[in-house]
This record gives sequence, structure tokens and C-alpha cells, in this order.
Amino acid sequence: MNGQRPPKFDPHDRVIVLGGWFGCARKSLGRYERIYRDDLGYGAVLVSLPSDWRELRDATLRSGPNADDGRAEKMLDAVGSRRWIFHGFSNGGSFLWEAVLRVLRARLADGAAAGPRPRWPDGTIFDSSPAKYGDIGDFRRAMAATYPPSDLAEFDRLERGAVEAAGECAGARGAARAASFWEGMRTEDAGFHVVPEVLYLFGADDPLTSSRPLMELIRHRQDVRRQHPSLRSPPATERPDAEASDVEVGRHVGGISWVRFGPPSLHCGHLRTHPDAYVRAVAAFDRRVCAKVTGTRGLDGSNGNGREHIGISKL
Repeated sequence: MNGQRPPKFDPHDRVIVLGGWFGCARKSLGRYERIYRDDLGYGAVLVSLPSDWRELRDATLRSGPNADDGRAEKMLDAVGSRRWIFHGFSNGGSFLWEAVLRVLRARLADGAAAGPRPRWPDGTIFDSSPAKYGDIGDFRRAMAATYPPSDLAEFDRLERGAVEAAGECAGARGAARAASFWEGMRTEDAGFHVVPEVLYLFGADDPLTSSRPLMELIRHRQDVRRQHPSLRSPPATERPDAEASDVEVGRHVGGISWVRFGPPSLHCGHLRTHPDAYVRAVAAFDRRVCAKVTGTRGLDGSNGNGREHIGISKL
């Protein structure tokens, strides 16, 4: 350090990255932006949205690099060397998170790269995600809930052409990719040299993100962090305050916590159905992030000054 003290942590000089879901409109993330900017004091809000369903179809069928890598590159350029949090929604956000990890690991491995050294995120929130799927047919069913019939017809035309050209069985397309995606979400900690805080927010009866496989994934990650000595995870000592009877709050283990919202639990709609519990969960997560970074209790909720707003969409 050459006798120099590390820069003082400024909780307002942080970036929150919001990775949107399939078919997400820019305005749909406004309430989330206000939580981070106005309530939690983040200095910058960065929004990244999939360009269209074709990009998501590509990510559903094959592992990267893909279009998400370009969005991840621009996102990390915008974040720079500042501290940041990633909040991803549904598999649109999870596919972007995959790309962020690919790009971030490549940049950190390239010691000769120009510019400021990128940071690992201080924390990640998976909102109605990741969703376990079996093949491209599951993606079409998710599409049917969001996109107009004209897009579904175009999707079917592309699929028929792809199946005929490759001689594949339509029902098997994307199955290998689906398996590798889920395994990557389960074993993500194997590639981390730091332990970011993680929060999973999901519904008990979400038709698109089943809670049973997601709970298995969460427990697996908690076990890995608890048992792997190189991850230096703290013991499981924290139990958040009890919530309403239709909101289940899991124990904080190895830096990973979760909240399961009872019926009605809309996909990517928990802020709408359980606003108070949702905001409390995100605020508690943010306090843990700040405590890990600084040893303090977290933000006081004041507004701060000098905020900027960054929007990246249709990359």
C-alpha cells in the first residue's frame, strides 16, 4: 500500500445494476430504482434490458458467449471501479449474470488490461430466479405469458426451420443448455475468491420459478459456503425478524439468505403483492453488505447528494 490508506467507503458512491426479465419494460423497474436511490442511498442506477425475445431464445439454447456478453461488457464499463450490487429478475437477469461472471473473470485474469481493475460485486439478488427449465419448450411457455401472438408465431417459424436444418428432435432442443445453466447457478461459488452477499426472493406458488428446485439450489450453495474453508464464510448466526404468516424468511447461512412470499406470489411481482416485506428484505440485505465492507451497521436511509442515473437498454 506504500503507506497510503485505502479510500474511505462512501455508501452513496455505489451502483445498483438491475437486470430485467423477459419482456420487461423500462418503466416497470421504476419502483425498484426508487428503493435503491431514495431509500437506500445508492448513487447510480444502471438498467440493462434484453433487446428482444430473439436474444433470450439464443441464451436459452446455448451457453455463451452470446448477446448477453455485449451487455455485460457495457455494464461493467459503466460501473468502472465503483462498488456495486447486481439485482436480476427471472432468467433474463440470470442469463445476464452468467455473462457478467464470464466477462468479469476474463478481465480479472487479464493483468495487462487497460483501465481500472474491475470489482467483484458486493452482493447479488436473485428475484424470481433462477428458474429451472427443461428445454426450449419451457421458454416458449414463458414467452406466451408476456409476448403477443405475432411474436409466438415468429418463434414457432424459427423453431421449425432450426429443427429441419439440424435434424434435431424439437422436444430436446436446449436440454443440454438448460442442464448446464442450472449446474452453473448451483456451483457459482467455486469460481469466487471473495464471498458476496446473496439474497433470493421468490414465490411459493410462482408458475414460472418453482420453489422446490430453487430451495435445493439455495441449500446446496449454503452448504458449500459453510464447508469450504477457502471461502471464509461466517457461521450461521443471523435469523431475521419474523414476517407475516404468508412470508417465510430463511436463516442467513454463509452469506446467503432467502425470502419466500406466499400466495398470491406473482412472477417478478413480489414488490406489488408484499411491498413492506419486500422492502425490509432488501434493506436487511443492504445492511449486511455494508457491514461486510465496512464493519458498520449499514445505511441510515438519508438521501445523500450527487446521484447520477445511468440507463442501458436494448444493447
